[in-house]
Amino acid sequence: MYGPLAQGDRDRFYAEAAPAAGLYGALGAPQSEAALQQQLQAMRPKLERSQIVFDFLDIMRRTPAAPGPLRPLQNLFIRAGVEILPGWTRDILGLGPSHGLRPWERGIVALAGAAADRLVLKSAPPALACRRMDLPASYLYRRRSQR
Repeated sequence: MYGPLAQGDRDRFYAEAAPAAGLYGALGAPQSEAALQQQLQAMRPKLERSQIVFDFLDIMRRTPAAPGPLRPLQNLFIRAGVEILPGWTRDILGLGPSHGLRPWERGIVALAGAAADRLVLKSAPPALACRRMDLPASYLYRRRSQR
């Protein structure tokens, strides 16, 4: 399993994503983690609790969004999404502990993420790029130690 990314890797992630974000019209997308934190802090005084957030979470729980075999985990993934919000944001929005993950669920989410990271979708851009270079579609999904 992979650990947390180093600060430089996280900053590189934002910088490398900026051109793609621009193509989607996100012209103010942060280009570093520090810039992301500045944007979040700038939004802080504008946030307020709203029933719309709870309605949205309820819709997501009732809508079969996950593929069939993963559907039993859908509520877990929704709580994981809430969990990654900064604590102060959750406090403002009124998303208490029942909206986040239980301690024992963190491992399940980590395992599901690791499994999804290895799932080869032959029509996905990484697999298509590999095939254009005459590599197996799964080439980019191999562990670094196997290369």
